[in-house]
Order: sequence, then structure tokens, then C-alpha cells
Amino acid sequence: MEEPATVQGRVVTPTSFRGVRKRKWGKWVSEIRGPGKKARIWLGSYEAPEMAAAAYDAAALHLRGRAARLNFPELAESLPRPASSTAEDVQLAAQQAALRFRRPARGSPESGGAKGVWCR
Repeated sequence: MEEPATVQGRVVTPTSFRGVRKRKWGKWVSEIRGPGKKARIWLGSYEAPEMAAAAYDAAALHLRGRAARLNFPELAESLPRPASSTAEDVQLAAQQAALRFRRPARGSPESGGAKGVWCR
């Protein structure tokens, strides 16, 4: 197994995304600070780091504009846009962005698994 790299004393792993962290029980969470504000906007808890990263990107693009540093800059044009800058609208757009990265459940027809499929 490959050892994680360290940059300026910080461990960097392949799943290091801006605005994303992993809870000790395995869920990935995302949050962002508004420009010039101390309070954070909670963007949600997700099953995959890519989902949390996409949620962060949607919020960052709205709050910081084109200057935002994104996890997936190639998707900037296709990310959902919040209707306003309220925390609720930013959270809704973040959740919509995250759902685009949802992994099919194991055994579901989308994943190619046979669980739950009845055959004669």
C-alpha cells in the first residue's frame, strides 16, 4: 500500500478535497465559510468523498465566483446554481451537485449486480 504524502506538515491522500473531511465513522462531510464571515454553511454528509467535493464546488462557485478554487474545475459550467445566497439555497444546490456523483448501491441493476433481481 502506498504511503500518503506530506505537504507542509499536512497529510495529503488521494481523497483530499477542498472543503471535505471524513468522520471517524466513515461518512464524508462538506462545509464552507462565506466570504468575510466566521460562520460556516453546512453542505451535508455524504457516502463518497466525490459527492462532498461536488457539494463544496457548487457552494464555492456561487459564493466566490470564478476565482473559487474548485475540486472539479472542469465541471464548473454544469454545476447547479443556488437561487439566492441564503444558506438554504446554497445547501440545496450543493446537494443537487453531490447527487450527480452518487455511486449505485451494491447489487443494484445500475452496478451490474444480481442482488434483488429475480430470474426464472
